[in-house]
Amino acid sequence: MKRAFLNPNQYSAAFDFLMQDTACNLYQIDLLQRIRQNPFALQEWKAIWDGNSICGLSLSTGRLKNGTPSGLSVSYGEEDACRILGEWERECGGTQRILGQRTASDAFYEGLGRPETEFSYDERLYVCSEMPEDHPFLPLRPARSDELHIVEPMAALMQEEDLGYNPKEKDPEQHLRSVAIRIMHQRILIGEVDNDIGFMVEVGTRCSLGAQVGSAYVPPKFRRRGLGVRGMRGCCDYLLRDSAIVTLIARESNTAAIRTHVRAGYSARAPFRMAFLR
Repeated sequence: MKRAFLNPNQYSAAFDFLMQDTACNLYQIDLLQRIRQNPFALQEWKAIWDGNSICGLSLSTGRLKNGTPSGLSVSYGEEDACRILGEWERECGGTQRILGQRTASDAFYEGLGRPETEFSYDERLYVCSEMPEDHPFLPLRPARSDELHIVEPMAALMQEEDLGYNPKEKDPEQHLRSVAIRIMHQRILIGEVDNDIGFMVEVGTRCSLGAQVGSAYVPPKFRRRGLGVRGMRGCCDYLLRDSAIVTLIARESNTAAIRTHVRAGYSARAPFRMAFLR
């Protein structure tokens, strides 16, 4: 095996490699498709080659300079190749977060030298590919900028429930800017109930091949009314108009959320890993 940074002549081979599992690699595929439009993005594409074929590929984003950690690393491929990718990432400065298919991510983490983790979650990928025509759903729409004062505190509570910490406590101004940008790019969808926001969901990757949703939130006063199921069906109604599939990643310990996703029409796929490193 040999290792090398991807060059533009190898983008097609990397794309074909990732397309072996479109749902699993949707995030990387979307960025790779758009890389020529944004050549100065803070992205490092590293490949492990076995002869003329790629057997492992990692994407690291957000590294400001060599020797400092990247913000996120996503790996895919054979275990041995991903272990080598982890070793290479350690040489470059390490990473703050790992996300991806579990076997590949765990091998990558081993290559990193098994650093101490702040959180490490067993997660699973879920996929929906059919519109909810025969089931009730909550129609969704993009949040508007004039709703920022309502959406921003809800987004903080959503992250607190999902990840265990409230981003407003660390940097309230940065969180406000972040939510405003997501609203501007139509990355936050809401569903209205009684002229109020009864459901909210974040959208990450979105392209013709698929869309990936992140955290979802139902305000306490609207809970126990089936809005979680109807809202997740609404995601499919809205996103499948322009994307072939809708995916999400759920923590395996969150059985209530998993029941909601399954009832909404999402099917379990590959096991995933999310780890925050110290």
